[in-house]
Amino acid sequence: MMKSCRADNGTQVPETESPMKGRKVLLIHAVNPNGMRHHRRTNENNVDLNRNVLTQEIWKKVRTRDPNFVGYVDMDSAINPFIPWGSSGMFSWATAARDAGYEGNITRLQLRDDEVMRHVEGETNLFRESNYDTSLGNFSLFSDVRVWLERKWILAEIVWKVLYTVFTMGYTNGKRALVAAQYLKQSGVGYGGGAHKHHINSWENSIFALRHAINDFAGYQLGKKVEQKVFWIDVHTGLGKYGKFKAMGFDFEAANDSPKQSNWRSKFADLLRHSHLVLGESSDDGVSEGYDLTMGFVNDRVLCPPPNCFSITQEFGTRPGVAVALALILENKSHQIGSREFSVISSWAFYPQRLSWRRKTLRGGIKMLSSVLNL
Repeated sequence: MMKSCRADNGTQVPETESPMKGRKVLLIHAVNPNGMRHHRRTNENNVDLNRNVLTQEIWKKVRTRDPNFVGYVDMDSAINPFIPWGSSGMFSWATAARDAGYEGNITRLQLRDDEVMRHVEGETNLFRESNYDTSLGNFSLFSDVRVWLERKWILAEIVWKVLYTVFTMGYTNGKRALVAAQYLKQSGVGYGGGAHKHHINSWENSIFALRHAINDFAGYQLGKKVEQKVFWIDVHTGLGKYGKFKAMGFDFEAANDSPKQSNWRSKFADLLRHSHLVLGESSDDGVSEGYDLTMGFVNDRVLCPPPNCFSITQEFGTRPGVAVALALILENKSHQIGSREFSVISSWAFYPQRLSWRRKTLRGGIKMLSSVLNL
């Protein structure tokens, strides 16, 4: 297509029309800059931002549901750090659930609390027994070896507990319990927020900043009755085959679409099917398994409301699923006790440094972006 534009000397010169004419592209490098700075999936409040974008109605639902509805409390001792004392005293699942408004049976939660109490007493006795006096005095080599052995034992114990949980619950059920998120225990893996704000159901600051960037800075004004089409590609890493991606989360049909919006959705759906982008380059169906009960995604309907906004998640594979889960658990345990021993293990799990992986993800990202821009 050709268009006419005026040169500096006032003459008319032909110019090939850019495929970007009338289009706008907003690239957001990281929704969680604090987490990226410290090699963490979560932000400064230990909140997983991709579980934090909820409406007030859903906030109430997730805060008052059974904390063990998918077996999270059953996995607590395997996946979460043991921190008996905090600024507000010992954490209690039963108390936290009642404070949040849960009215169901708390027997299982009380059993977990009792288990923690026994652990506290055992750790206290072990600590007292270890304060022994020896004739060797402060023998640093002995102490260093002892600390090294203790750390290796703790690491082996964590790995064993996680593998045992996967074996007993099954991979998909264990994954579902981990990714469904919980909204009561701030120090726990998969914390979606709420509890640290004294039960005020609200987004994290990064989510408000993201909404401002989309609606005000970029001027998309999502949610308002404006005839526009916005395609949101949310890029993630972690699950799936190494360097290959899987496309997930696209609604192929929507009841409230106008004829024009329905046409846009149909064209994009056809593109996904015919180019195999709907499956991506990965045939691993396990990538999307276990997310059926997960809410609060950043690119869900709260920030990307239909019928003007179409969202899709592009997940690039890095490591095996169990290895990614172990990395999250170890990093969180390390962070919660003030250690940096596993501070970069999240980067190992979510951002491989090999050039081959970077090339594959770059090609996959360009492929998806180009497909959307050519609609």
